Amino acid sequence: MIRYSLILSISIAVFSCGGFKGSWSDPRVILVSVDGLRGDLFNRSDFSERFPNLHRLTTSGSLCNNVSSVFPSLTYPSHTSMITGELPLKHGILNNHPFQPEINFSDWNWYQDSVRVESIIDKIKQNEMVSLGISWPVTVGAPITWGFPEIKSINDTISTASLVMKHDMPDHFLESAQLRGIINPQASTEGYSRDVLLHKIFMDAFRRKRPHLSLYHMIQTDYEQHDYGKHSSEALEAFAFMDSLIGNIMIFLDENNLWSSTTLFITGDHGFRDVDKHLNVNRLFADQGWLKITDNNTIENW
Repeated sequence: MIRYSLILSISIAVFSCGGFKGSWSDPRVILVSVDGLRGDLFNRSDFSERFPNLHRLTTSGSLCNNVSSVFPSLTYPSHTSMITGELPLKHGILNNHPFQPEINFSDWNWYQDSVRVESIIDKIKQNEMVSLGISWPVTVGAPITWGFPEIKSINDTISTASLVMKHDMPDHFLESAQLRGIINPQASTEGYSRDVLLHKIFMDAFRRKRPHLSLYHMIQTDYEQHDYGKHSSEALEAFAFMDSLIGNIMIFLDENNLWSSTTLFITGDHGFRDVDKHLNVNRLFADQGWLKITDNNTIENW
């Protein structure tokens, strides 16, 4: 962790230029979570060459590269611990997925009302300050001033873009960015394109709304490590890409002389370990007759 620290078109136009704003003279915190960011990356001999912006932060700020994640070390429990200061046992997000054996295995812990304790988002709201959240897990319905929560369609009844538009904060936050040409409404929400889209939304909202607290989740590094392994060239390329996005934030802080009032944290939620085999224990349970899965991918009995 380092210190350096988006009705009528007329309504959308109002959202695009008004609403709650902070002030550049106020202190602010930017918390950037790079999914799957590992401490060993900072020990690479080519660290400064591959990741120049992270290198700048480590030399000008502070570095702790021996951080332990929570248990279980999964994205949603970890991100909830970051903003509550509590372990999963207390804040209630014990997995990426809620335990719903009678319903399906596809749903995720999208919603803030599953969190049992107060978070820093609640504190910011109580103190009438401005918050910004971009793709931060478990924040659908959270009292974020400006938010684009992490949620994805798990069936064909609604697109991911339409689903996000139902839950952005305030209403029409995403439409505002589209109307002003910040993002392309037809842009892909998969892979690197998703992170480019999220980054454009973050930079635009941060510049215009001057939030006291910014929560920003970068994603593709997690996917590349799951698919290709932690030491793969694909994973390293993904981290280099995220480094460039972090660099854009740093350039903005440079150009606007905001470092003295800004605390910038770059962190990760969990690490990775390469494996040769994957054992699905539920398959064993099903083979032994200890649980039965229906054609609709739900558990009939267990």
